[in-house]
Amino acid sequence: MESCARLALGLLSALTGQVTVAEDFLLEAIADGVFLHQGKTVPFGHPEQDDVANLSFVIGKRCVAVVDTGGSLRVGRALREAIRRVTPLPVCYVINTHVHPDHMLGNAVFLADRPRFVGHTRLPAAVEYNRTFFLSNYGEALSTPDGPAALVPPDLVVEDSVELDLGGRTLQLRAHPPAHTDHDLSIYDPATGTLWLGFLFVERVPALDGSILGWIKVTESIASTPAERVVPGNGPAPASWPDAAANQLRYLRTLVQEIRDLIAQGGFLEDALARVGQSERARWLLFDQHHGSNVTRAYAELEWE
Repeated sequence: MESCARLALGLLSALTGQVTVAEDFLLEAIADGVFLHQGKTVPFGHPEQDDVANLSFVIGKRCVAVVDTGGSLRVGRALREAIRRVTPLPVCYVINTHVHPDHMLGNAVFLADRPRFVGHTRLPAAVEYNRTFFLSNYGEALSTPDGPAALVPPDLVVEDSVELDLGGRTLQLRAHPPAHTDHDLSIYDPATGTLWLGFLFVERVPALDGSILGWIKVTESIASTPAERVVPGNGPAPASWPDAAANQLRYLRTLVQEIRDLIAQGGFLEDALARVGQSERARWLLFDQHHGSNVTRAYAELEWE
């Protein structure tokens, strides 16, 4: 009886856009056939660090596309079960926006569905580069009774742009030059005006793992996409577009300008770590966890301009 009630609640939410609960996994219909699980704002090292990314799925007439799968098999299973509560259609695509563990460690859960795993053309190399680190640092998140699960890289890569047909609905994927990472992928659903940007952070401080100049340029270039809403990689979602990018752009531009000024004055990395971007501290969650690393990476990029 309880499971029937949960299923009925899930179906009702699919029709009304209300929030649904499936075994403590929150799900929201944010547009016609577009569902979102919003990640939590907790730091890495927190017991729920496997559930910090925003995860989504899109339903066409023929099949379902998943956008990111979470930071563990546990979260991936919850996402797969949530999909099954909403639709019986098969999962034909699992799309990863980038390699970070909170976005793709749940991939293996979907192997049984035999989807195409989709990512940036540089994502397979990023998976291999991080394989040992992921297995040693996130082994528990990937463990099964039979041992560690596979890290699943894409078997369909996007070099420039690709369209995925879900049946009466086409998703537009774009591969970007180095920005948040060196393999960022964006997804756009013209049917609902929904845009997915794994490299967008809302409220949670951005984390630089690519090129700060490239990140600014890519964000500026995609601002013209005629989206009605955006799903950031981390932080409250959905958000209005392009307004949601304003704070991130201000933060990144602040780092660039202040580091350039400091270098021109003869300052060193130690000075940058103490001074750069401090005006941004009160504007972001988890600032102390990531800001220093951002300054270090940005300084290394800008030092030899």
